[in-house]
Amino acid sequence: MYLPLGSFKFLSMAFLFIATAISLFSQNKVVETFPFEKNKSIQAIEQSLFTEIPDASSGLSFKLPLDKKGVRELDSNPFFVTRKQAIGVCAGDFDNDGLDDVFFAHSYGGHQLFRNLGGLKFKDVTEELNLSEIFKNHWAVGCSFVDINGDGWLDLFIAGTGDPNLVLINQSGNSFLEMSETLGLKRRGASVQMAFSDFDRDGDLDAYLITNRLSTLPSPKNGMQVMAEMERGKVQVEDQYDEVFTIVPHPQEKYRVVNAGERDLFYRNDGGKFIEMSEALGFDGTDEGLAASWIDYDRDGWLDLYVANDFYGSDQLYRNVEGKHFEEQTHSVLPHVPWFSMGTDVGDINNDGWFDLMTSDMAGSDHYKSKMGMGDMEESGWFLRSSNPKQYMRNSLYLNSGKGRFLEIAQQAGVANTDWTWSVKLADLDNDGWLDLIGTNGMMQDRTNSDLLNKAKLLKTQEERIKFWKKFPPKKDENFIFKNLDGLHFQKMGNSGGFNYRGVSFGMALADFDRDGDLDAVVASMDSPYKLYRNNASSSASVTIRLRGKKENKWAIGSTVRITTELGSHWRNLSSSQGYASANSPILHFGLGKAKEIREVEITWPTGEVQTISGISVNAHHQVNQDDDLGPSTGKPTEIETTFREDTLLTKIRHNENHVDDFDLQPLLPYRLSRLGPGLAWGDVDGDDDLDLFMGQSRTSGSELYLRQADGTFVKKEQKYFSDAQLIPFKDMGSLFLDADSDGDLDLYVVSGGYDPSVRSLYLRDRLFLNQGEGDFVLGLPNTPDLRDAGGTVCAADFDRDGDLDLFVGGRMVSGKYPLTPESRLLVNQGGVFSNQTETLSHELVKVGLVNSAVWSDYDGDGWIDLLVASEWGPIRVWKNENGKLSETTESLGLSKTKGWWTSILPVDFDSDGDMDYAVGNLGYNTKYTASIREPLVLHWGDMDGSGKPRLIEACFKSGKFLPIRGKSCSTNAIPSLAEKFKTFHAFASAELTEIYQPKFLDQSLRIEINELASGIWVNQGDKFRFQKFPSLAQTSAVFGMAQADFNGDGWTDICLAQNFFPMQPETGRVNGGIGILMLGSKTGLFTPEYARESGLVIPNDATSLSLVDLDSDHYPDLVVTNNNQYTQTFINQGRGAPPLLVMVKGMPGNLRGAGSRLKVFRKSGAAEVIDITLGLGYLTGNEPQAWVSRRANDPLVYLVLTDPAGRQHKLSPSLMARTVTFDLSVEK
Repeated sequence: MYLPLGSFKFLSMAFLFIATAISLFSQNKVVETFPFEKNKSIQAIEQSLFTEIPDASSGLSFKLPLDKKGVRELDSNPFFVTRKQAIGVCAGDFDNDGLDDVFFAHSYGGHQLFRNLGGLKFKDVTEELNLSEIFKNHWAVGCSFVDINGDGWLDLFIAGTGDPNLVLINQSGNSFLEMSETLGLKRRGASVQMAFSDFDRDGDLDAYLITNRLSTLPSPKNGMQVMAEMERGKVQVEDQYDEVFTIVPHPQEKYRVVNAGERDLFYRNDGGKFIEMSEALGFDGTDEGLAASWIDYDRDGWLDLYVANDFYGSDQLYRNVEGKHFEEQTHSVLPHVPWFSMGTDVGDINNDGWFDLMTSDMAGSDHYKSKMGMGDMEESGWFLRSSNPKQYMRNSLYLNSGKGRFLEIAQQAGVANTDWTWSVKLADLDNDGWLDLIGTNGMMQDRTNSDLLNKAKLLKTQEERIKFWKKFPPKKDENFIFKNLDGLHFQKMGNSGGFNYRGVSFGMALADFDRDGDLDAVVASMDSPYKLYRNNASSSASVTIRLRGKKENKWAIGSTVRITTELGSHWRNLSSSQGYASANSPILHFGLGKAKEIREVEITWPTGEVQTISGISVNAHHQVNQDDDLGPSTGKPTEIETTFREDTLLTKIRHNENHVDDFDLQPLLPYRLSRLGPGLAWGDVDGDDDLDLFMGQSRTSGSELYLRQADGTFVKKEQKYFSDAQLIPFKDMGSLFLDADSDGDLDLYVVSGGYDPSVRSLYLRDRLFLNQGEGDFVLGLPNTPDLRDAGGTVCAADFDRDGDLDLFVGGRMVSGKYPLTPESRLLVNQGGVFSNQTETLSHELVKVGLVNSAVWSDYDGDGWIDLLVASEWGPIRVWKNENGKLSETTESLGLSKTKGWWTSILPVDFDSDGDMDYAVGNLGYNTKYTASIREPLVLHWGDMDGSGKPRLIEACFKSGKFLPIRGKSCSTNAIPSLAEKFKTFHAFASAELTEIYQPKFLDQSLRIEINELASGIWVNQGDKFRFQKFPSLAQTSAVFGMAQADFNGDGWTDICLAQNFFPMQPETGRVNGGIGILMLGSKTGLFTPEYARESGLVIPNDATSLSLVDLDSDHYPDLVVTNNNQYTQTFINQGRGAPPLLVMVKGMPGNLRGAGSRLKVFRKSGAAEVIDITLGLGYLTGNEPQAWVSRRANDPLVYLVLTDPAGRQHKLSPSLMARTVTFDLSVEK
């Protein structure tokens, strides 16, 4: 039945801009152009980006309806505070007069519709259009202007909460008809928003309804039992609790009953009638949804869907399979998701043509708010450990790699913690050509206040809790703007943004309300329900584009537009809603910075056709009509040949981790030290001239040896001394093959490690396995000293020049007593027996630190190989080799003051200047940790309360204050004496570190620091080293494995990084924002990072070692990556550019492969870079000692000079066509 809601007729009024309209004919289509009109008098005096316009001036005045729904119903609502609030807002030109109008949706009825009169003046036309009656008692959340029936006039969708959804069909701007039932969209429930899109590209709009949970439903009682079963991989609870409760996995209880939401609904538009198709299309689940965004994340031409869910239901990313159905892809595409997702938006933040995604949570924006909101980790921490995918209480900013995977960079970008954030929008607010971030904040009640939460838990009834919360003021936070600086970093604007209202704000809509070329904003709030902000941007160019589509999708929702200027390209997608409960004007806005001309506009219409336009002007509004005769899109963009392609050669070789509860031993550990492997070692153990591999394992299974076959595959060779039950409890760390006993074959040295102090000390003893000639190994127990330390890395060199290989073994930890310094070892090879000579040859080396990596390398080029050690909580340390004795030169080289969380080290002459530089891995910038010289990251270890029990305390400096990193709950659980001292979260959150722990205990404790978290290169400047950070994209995660070679054949050395670190304690969450990265070298010495769509590298797991091996015998270096508790990855080099020259060394027994040699490459131009032929480098990588030498088309190789481990030099001149050369040292005396 049609319900007429008004018969408003337009006043006699000229359409805006008609007098200045210009018609452009491009490819026989009319583009109507309306130049912007800048208000220069306003722009000249405004200092902030936004200025709030009072409602007395704008006419956006809130009116409280006289007729109430019922006092009792409002009073019983747990979140009701006041009726003076709006929650949803949308913008759109409902009367087609050229100006965007505004609609506000109210939580408790009385919605209002305003017509834009121009000049930021609005008129309330709710009553005039006879809408007051239907709005009066209608409770709602989200809303959007959208042309549902395809007549060119924007209709209005309003999501009812407890009330039916409203679908108001626009009658040519004169009136509205409520047609939800006729259209098939009438539904009563906890609706939040409808996200419209033409998912099947048939020319009309389909719709996805986001739903939540009615606040009047009960919560589960402690110990409540609910019957449930799995159906097609989804939980299905018994009928009586369907859409009321659900179950989630629990580490101790197996399952826990939690609140459920209503099922989201998917409506397919069939000839103007909407048919509910959720289950048939692949949608199910009873999550508590709050927002959804359409995003073609893989650029296949079909819009995919991201759904933001609150509480225990994870966010979900659904891939659109050519309009036929959807496949849930969250696990395979996203590293993690927010815990309490609220708003979401899509935009291309780095202008690379691949759409990125932002989702908001409610993490506190400062130390006090963070500590007040952390709550009782005993009660909620289980979910941080058991959620799958992992969910963390912070915003997520997903950066599209273009290879079916997103990086997550919110912490590095500076936008992870923005308080209780509802509506986030990505938009170019200052017209500089970069999408900025704008958001709204606050909540009716401060349910992040852990003190109030604890008091509320003590109340017995729901009624008592409702009354309790209504006694306290709302949580008021500042709204915010973050300026996009460069595509990867954002800076909060504060007062300069003019958008920092402190209160409770929900929905927000952006539109160029005054048609001056910049985006204004309107916000739905509590207490001050309607807030209008004028944008004062004036110095940059911009355009807006109104698309006119064919068929029923007249506003072309779902289109993608690319604008190319002389300065670059910009991409936008046109969606029907964004953020939370709100929708921008369906007109695309582009800031163009200093651009003077638009060279091309490419429109991909929702049905897939592509239209190209040229010759349109900047600083104007354009209306573009879809051409009649357009060719279809080819789908995905033309794929470039990537540097690498992933292969499955070694996927069956898997690392299996053992379970240790590290936090039971040391509750305040920053991460689990039991999860640091595996390592990998390479060498020809069976004498068939190809490389075999050794995979280290944990205490659940024995070590593994794989022999390479003639066809290139690897077959496991069983070893008695690997699989023996008495040897399985060893935990393998670093390993390498070497001819330890000088008998002419490769033996195997394996470092034993592990964190668990309950394991017998015997299993911390390193092992030497002696090769019996064809890859059969026996345990050479008498050949190694009986040292029982938890070790990590191992590297080998003939540092004393006696013809055999000696070892440095880095101490990794003291089991159960982190961060006490373990002992590191210098093991001298004496006739096949290793002897600990550390105290004799370099006693400072014994306590070098918590060693992650080490490498033998002649840093000063004097012919004697030196030792460099990378540890966490300290500097890169260097020991100079002085005729077989080692003396530390760290300080004199300028390294001592830069202290990092160093994870790996790799020799690389990246600038081709003939001396060796060193790439170093670090934690990166994409974590909660920050560190600098002025404000270092600090770790204390000692007795913190006089109990005699040592504890670990993490601390940091923020604005000059020395503050704890861990919260009250974790700290008091670990140090019970704090519970009496700090009885409230407020007291703990307000205290500095010296107020929590007595200064005398801090002073007596071990104190270590970190002041640099970036990965980078220590550049050799002769007598000093200078630190040069890697590009920002390389700081998105922790770096472990590293490898260097000319991977793309352009003649310059590149560096590949294996990233991520999963073992972080649950509050911190996995450091998994990266997916590995290839950085291309250049003549200038600067690196250019490649996205995965260019490199082909997707390494999303907990990567450890990274090896360089030619797996397919094509003379190009391939990559092998090991992952903790996961399968092994291989990446085959696809042979772009000139093939490098592989240089090998054939040595004498004792050093069969010439480990410790240095190669100097002389070219026609006189350039002479150096390459180390090392054994043991990066992270837990027992590499094959060899060198990959790049070819340069305009600077060919002339000759090579090898300095062998004894300091002797050897010269070779390779032929132009040579792929491999070998320095044969075995024939020399």
